[in-house]
Order: sequence, then C-alpha cells, then structure tokens
Amino acid sequence: MFLAKTKPEQTIREHTDMVVKECERIIDSYGTRIQGIDAEFWRLLLLAAIFHDIGKVYSPFQNKLLSFLKRAKITTVCVPIPHNYISIACIPWAQLKLTPNQRFLLIDAIGFHHERDEQPDEYLLRQAYSMDLHDKLVSIYEHLGLEHFQVPAKCPLKEINELQNNRKLKSVEKYRENEDLWRSHILLKGLLHRADHAASAGVEVETGVDEAIGARTLDFIRDELCKPLRDAQLFAINNADKHVVITASTGSGKTEAALLWAQNDKLFFTLPLRTSLNAMYRRVKDDKKLAFHSVGLLHSNSYDLLHEVDYAEGDSWYDLSRQYACKLTLSTIDQILKFPFYYLGYEKELATMAYSKVVIDEIQAYNPNIAAMLLYAMKLIHRMGGKFMIMTATMPKLYLDALEHELGIPPEQLAISEFPGDMIRHRIQIQELKITDLVDEMIQEATQKKVLVIVNTVNQAIEMWTLLCEAVQSMGVEICPRLLHARFTQNDRSRIENDILRFAQSGWHEYEGDHQSGIWITTQVVEASVDIDFDKLYTELSSLDSLFQRMGRCRRICAYDGVSPNIVIATVDPSGVRQSPQAVYDAEIVSRGLEYLMNYDGQLLTEQQKMDMVTNLYSRELLKDTSYLETFDKALKLFELMDMFQLAKSEAQQLLRDISTVMVIPHELWTTTVSVLVDEYESTMDIEKRRQLRRIIEKHTVSVRKSMLKNGFNKLVNHGLEHLYVLTVGSSTYESNGRGLIFEDNIWMFD
Repeated sequence: MFLAKTKPEQTIREHTDMVVKECERIIDSYGTRIQGIDAEFWRLLLLAAIFHDIGKVYSPFQNKLLSFLKRAKITTVCVPIPHNYISIACIPWAQLKLTPNQRFLLIDAIGFHHERDEQPDEYLLRQAYSMDLHDKLVSIYEHLGLEHFQVPAKCPLKEINELQNNRKLKSVEKYRENEDLWRSHILLKGLLHRADHAASAGVEVETGVDEAIGARTLDFIRDELCKPLRDAQLFAINNADKHVVITASTGSGKTEAALLWAQNDKLFFTLPLRTSLNAMYRRVKDDKKLAFHSVGLLHSNSYDLLHEVDYAEGDSWYDLSRQYACKLTLSTIDQILKFPFYYLGYEKELATMAYSKVVIDEIQAYNPNIAAMLLYAMKLIHRMGGKFMIMTATMPKLYLDALEHELGIPPEQLAISEFPGDMIRHRIQIQELKITDLVDEMIQEATQKKVLVIVNTVNQAIEMWTLLCEAVQSMGVEICPRLLHARFTQNDRSRIENDILRFAQSGWHEYEGDHQSGIWITTQVVEASVDIDFDKLYTELSSLDSLFQRMGRCRRICAYDGVSPNIVIATVDPSGVRQSPQAVYDAEIVSRGLEYLMNYDGQLLTEQQKMDMVTNLYSRELLKDTSYLETFDKALKLFELMDMFQLAKSEAQQLLRDISTVMVIPHELWTTTVSVLVDEYESTMDIEKRRQLRRIIEKHTVSVRKSMLKNGFNKLVNHGLEHLYVLTVGSSTYESNGRGLIFEDNIWMFD
C-alpha cells in the first residue's frame, strides 16, 4: 500500500482518483465555456491529475507518513526530495506521445503543483531514480491502474533538465511570447490546483452549476418585489455577453443589475468592506429574498459569519468558499484578484476566471495603486476569456481611458453607460470651519434627527466623539453619541457595526414606529456599500469621490427638497489630507475638488452633477503633473513588467492590502481573557481545537499599522500565534464601549 495522506488516511490511488473525478467535474460543469480549448488539452489535464502525486511512492516520503502513523518504516539511504519533483522522474514520457509544448506544460504543472523554496536538483533526482524509484515503478503503475504503461529503461534526464529550467527567465519569456501557450499554462496548472485542493479538502470543486443566478434574480424582482426592471438592470441583461461598466446613483438597483448580468455563469462579486459583504451574504441566503443556495463568502473573518448563518454546515461552506467552488462567491479583492502580482500559485485564481464573471463594486473606493491593479486584473480576465463588470456611483475618466487605451480592451466588447436617476437627495453647505467647530449644531440636530458625522482619521473620530460626549453632558441633552472606526477589536467592531445598521437601516422612513434620533461618529469605514440611511451628514472635506460616497449614507432612498442643507462639509484643516504617500487623501486632489463644490454651495445637488464632477476631475488632462496620476501610471507600468513567480501568495496579499498591519491584543483583554485562552491553546494537542482557540483569540485583537507602532508591546512566541502582539501596561488604553484603542503619545506616531 502506498500512502498519500494521513488525515484522513488515503492511498495514492484513492487521492488520485478523487483528483481525476474533480477534473472531470470541471470539464462537465464549465468545459464548453472556456475559449480555445480542445480535447487534447483535457487529456493533458487528466494526465496531470493521474501523475501529479506518483512521486509520493519515494521511500523517504512514505517513511514520513508511516512515522506519523507510528508504523514500521522502509529501510532506505535516500534523502528527502519534494514529491512533486520526484513525480517528473516517474512518468513514462515516451508512451504519452506529447508535443514539445505539451511536455513543457505537463512538466510545469506537475513539477510545481506545490510551490517550494527548495528548487529541483538534477543530481539528487537521478540518484533517487536509480536507488529507489526504478524498482518501484511496476508496483506504483499497478497501484494506479496503469499496467499498460512500461517502466522507462532509464532516468528521464531530458524532462528533469526541463524541470530545472522551467522557472528561469527563458520560460517566463516563452509564456510572454506565445499567448496560446501562456493561456494553456494558466489553465493546466490552475485547474490542477483547483482539483487537487478540492479533493484534499474533501469538497466538490464546483457546486450549484445549474443554479441560474440571473433567472432567480429576475423572478425575485418581478414576483417578490413586483417592480419593473430599471434602466441599469435592462442594460446589464442586454450586455451579458460583454464587459460592462455601469455608473449609477444610489438606489439604481446596481446589485440586482450585476446578478442579472451573471445569467447562468459562475460569478465573483467583490466589495471593499467586510461589513458590506456580510450584509449581502445574509441577503442572498435569506429564504424570503433571493434564496441562492451555492453562495461562498471570502474575507479574513468569513469563517465566523458562515458558522453564524449555518452552524451545522459552516465548515463545509468555509471549505467550499476557499476553493472557489460556489456558483456565487462574495469576496474582498485580496482573496481572488491578486493574480496581477504573478505570485507563486497565481494560476489557481486566474484559471477560474476563464469561465467566470467578476464584479468590481465601487472601484473609486480604492487608492490609485490598487485601482491600477484592479484594472490590470480586468485585462488578464479578458485575455483568459472571462468577463468583468465595474459598477460604481462615480467613475473616474482616467480609469475608462486606461481600459480602452493602455490596457487594450476592444471597444466592441466593452459596454459603458451612466444611470444617474432623477431623484435629488442632497442640498450641500460649505462651512469654512473645522469639523470640531460644529459640535453644538450637531447636537441640536441630533435631538430630532439621525445625524452622521464622518471624519478622515481614527484620531479625529475619537476627538469628535470625546467633544460630543462632553458637550451633551454639559447641555443636559439625552443623547448618547456612538463611535465606529477600525481600532476596535474584531468582536467589538462586529457588535458596533450591527448597532449602526439597526439604528439607521436603509428604508426605515417607510416603517411606522419609534424612529430613534441620535448621532454616530465614524471614519470612512461606512463609505462604500454600507446600507445605512441618516437624515443629516456632517463631514470633513475629502476627495470628491469619497465625499459623494459619504453622501450616499444620507437620504439613501428618499428625495429631499428642504431649504436647509442636509450635507454640511467642513473645509478647514481636514485630518489626513496632505502631500504625502502615507496621507489618507492627496491634498491637491482635495483642493481641486473643493473648487468644483464651491459652485454648488447652498444648492440641491443632482446625481448627474456628482458624476460629471468626478469624471472631469479625474481626467488625464486635469491630473497632469499631480502625484495621483504619477502613482497610477507607475502602478500600471509595474504590473505590465511584473516578473512571474517572484512573490509568495501571502506577500501578494499583503501588497494588495496596501499597508503592513499587525494584530495587537490590548493589555486589558490580555490580563482578563486572552492569557487564559493562550494557555488553553498551548495545553491542547487537538489540531481543530487549536484552530478554534486561535480564531477566538484573534477576535480580541485590533489591526494597526506596524510602521506606526514603535514600542510598548511584546510578541507572542507560541507556535501558531507568532503573528500576534500584546500591548504592555501603560502603552495604551482600550475601551470596548468608548474610544476603542488609544495609544500614549510616546508610543504611537499619530497621523
């Protein structure tokens, strides 16, 4: 018996059969939707599945598993070598009758189906073949049901030599010079990854194949909402065979438009914020609403929500989500769109895009570096044969120009339209004051209205909350200001996010009952796709696209024709605005946007006017000589010249998240709760129990920028918890129901 795995215990034959089955599932599910693929390619994929783990027959690998199972080992003098490299030496290459390109692709897919730091060594592989493998090949062929193959008379040196050279510059250039070879490489290696990882996780590689996203959404709109299709939704249906860019105002039905555009295809739907994804996941899984079955959720804390929504099947849906197996997957961009970094193993993501559609919601919410990466990802999706939709409230002209010119998306395959709507929601007022000068006015309004205050930085949010609490107390007003920002623990932030959604749920105007008044202070964490609805907004000056996103949290679905402004913009000394790469907002972009806004001071602002301002401001002509344009162009050039296979997956994910963050445990929580959990974690040997404890411990952490944390912390040394830091006494204060995490001035480098 040749072992492949120990948990659960599986033979090489059992695991191989599972991988072959999942490859066949991909072929049966979506094979006809992948462009430019013939029967010879599918044969190559099945060969990759059959032979990918044959190298596990090697005695040192078998001994590793036997040792874990506490069984007698095989006597051998051979040294350990990664089994994926060994597999190349065990394949009967002469009998496969492959073309040079097919052999090249198969060597690459099998030889690197695990990405290793250790590179293949020809001498060691020749030694392994002569001393161990040759005498075992008859047995392993029989074990795999491959008796019709003959054992090679000698070590396949040509193939081993190609394996050694595959990751050198010559191979990278070969992919870049031959588009068909590049696509075949992505598909062969990527689909092998998909099938292998799904089989190892014990889940199907594709689920819900027959679930028609578009048809179900159409029934929902017509039968349950009893509404006619809106213009944006009709546009999406009519252009379901194209890449689509929709600029539409709040309340235009963009989400349903994206689902209608999906038709019967596999769909990935991305949003900037986990809060928005969680809300959408609950919505599409709700039996009273869309009621999709095969829905995945991918973000850094998705495990918790999946178990909350479906406790009994939470683990299964988590595994299916991680394997991109669901018909509809809701995800942050760092989980599925980091392939422009060409990191080790990037083919798994990109191959899936060949038969999928991808929605990028609110692209203007990302900084120019990430926006450039997303646009380049759209180019790669186009090259693979997939489809993308960009939908947003405001679309910078710079991004449209990049799609059509720098990235070369053919105009006949790109459908672009605006849907501003005719509802007017906002009358703006420009105040030449600091946001803190408006405290008394905010409180007065909050006695009878739902008031939202949005500022640019966490420190400013904490200062505003403190001032409002002091003012409320001195005035004797029965209002309790609430605070939301990124510097709360995962546990507390989830609770607070649920509180704000309950306080100002979109559509609350339509329901009878006690409409609670009050005031919330937040940062831009509520800007994109958070379904909240306040009566009045006070905001610091920021970039136009950000401001208009903030306005979308006020009078979200109701028209406004009042004489007094419901949007107040404080323009003096806004936090986080300066000429610096680390700034929240570029000072030049903010200043130019204010010039546009001044033309509308005191006036009602239409959705078309908002769209026009952003389009004009973010044009290449007006951005000339700005740091914003320089950053965007450099990023596009970076991805065009990016070397393949230089980054690890985690490195690419961190670059996409744009900042290096660390997870810190406030000392108050360490002393009362977390230290006990860490002791329990250390004392148990059960792997699943340790995973559960690690997740619980991480819920007590706050993510902060590593570059800003100078001292006042200790790094945990426990295996599996090395990524966590404990803040020391005196370095900080944590308030679960107040300010969140506060650092002392000598510890924290404030924005």
